[in-house]
Order: sequence, then C-alpha cells, then structure tokens
Amino acid sequence: MESSLRKLRSHTLRLRLTYDRDAGQAPRSLILKTGHLDRNADPSSNIGHHEVVFYRDIASRMSDRVVPRCFEAVWEMPDDWHLLLEDLTEYHFIATEWPLPPAREQCESI
Repeated sequence: MESSLRKLRSHTLRLRLTYDRDAGQAPRSLILKTGHLDRNADPSSNIGHHEVVFYRDIASRMSDRVVPRCFEAVWEMPDDWHLLLEDLTEYHFIATEWPLPPAREQCESI
C-alpha cells in the first residue's frame, strides 16, 4: 500500500504493484475503494451500491474514456463492496479540498 484516504463513507487505498518479470503495459499501481471494514453495516444501507453499479453497468459501456478504467466492481448485501480502479494519480490532480469548489479559472481549464 502506497497511500490511504479515509472518508465518511469509504476508504481509498493506492496500491503499488510489483511484478516478477517485465510487465510491459501492465499498471504500476491501482486504486482500491471500499466501505469501512470496521463499520457495523445497516442491512438497509446501499452505501457503495450506486458507484459499483455505475462502474459495472454504465462506465464499462462508455466509448470515451472519461472515467478511470474499472478492473473489478463488487457489491454484496448488506454493505460489502469494493472497486478496483485504474490509478490516474500521475496524470490528474485534486483541484481543491472537498467540499470547496474549484476556482473559476480551474473550472474553465477543466
């Protein structure tokens, strides 16, 4: 694990990958996003469900690459879910800290 970010509803880990031989175009890192493992889940909770459905059913059918590539999207009742995503850290940056919006100049450049 290279870094970790814990938010209100999820835990995001940046995983650094190593290979025994030349990996060619294989990713050097991945993003693992999951619910909090130590959280007592409410059986009626859908935390993570909508995001998993988006990556599994919608993003996978998009022709343009406007979202990170998803390698795995799993959701099981009541609140066991995870996403394994392409790591865009080297190519993107966080414009501002949540919940503040980006500055007007940043919005225009985006």
